[in-house]
Amino acid sequence: MPMTAAEWTELEVYLNTTSDDFVKRLLDAHPDIDEMVLRFCMLLRLGLTNRQMAVVYSIAEKSVKQKAYTYKNKLNVVPDGVSLREYIEKL
Repeated sequence: MPMTAAEWTELEVYLNTTSDDFVKRLLDAHPDIDEMVLRFCMLLRLGLTNRQMAVVYSIAEKSVKQKAYTYKNKLNVVPDGVSLREYIEKL
């Protein structure tokens, strides 16, 4: 079942509270980030596996990997050789 807007807001507050303002720092680093990429990065920061993310999005696990690749390119500052997951974990 997809997450509601209220659940995404709760998650954002949780990550800002427990992860040293993670969402605020991500938005500062990437002010033009769109909502889909932001939400995907929030789930990565929570440490969800690709399988768990596939359940959240109701898609195949392979599709999660494709999203990660696409979103890494959208952010355009993630260094080559570093996965989006690694970048988000270190941010």
